[in-house]
Amino acid sequence: MSTAFEGAMDKLAKYFNIPTDSNLQSPMELVLEGMTLTLYYSNASGEDDIVFSTSLGVISEQVELSVYRTILEGNLFWSATGDATIGVNSDTREAFLCYKMPLENFDGDELASLVVHFLQIGENWKVFIAESNQEDQSPSTVEINNDFLKV
Repeated sequence: MSTAFEGAMDKLAKYFNIPTDSNLQSPMELVLEGMTLTLYYSNASGEDDIVFSTSLGVISEQVELSVYRTILEGNLFWSATGDATIGVNSDTREAFLCYKMPLENFDGDELASLVVHFLQIGENWKVFIAESNQEDQSPSTVEINNDFLKV
């Protein structure tokens, strides 16, 4: 575990008024704006990284193909994912939005801004999947503001 990760989580907790006696270890789960966000520490690259993850819901079998096509298009050059990636658990058909970035010395405002923007993108995809599940064919567009901050 990284002290940089714990420090970043402490700043984020203070920004969102989460008691700092909460578990600030990896993984850390927060519910913000109705979305569950999981933050992980990763050292897989040999560097300290932070990983954001949120569930986008389960894709119904009837719309699997059309939703998967839209997800693939959105993942292409990260055009509709704000530099994040959408993946699907093939056993459960649950979709996830994930983003990995270097763990730098962020202040609470910077990290909170990244988190909020990530969750906005996740919410757009979650709505798209939910609407697709209710229709015979999936909607043709996903509302995305893809100016995700690059690190």
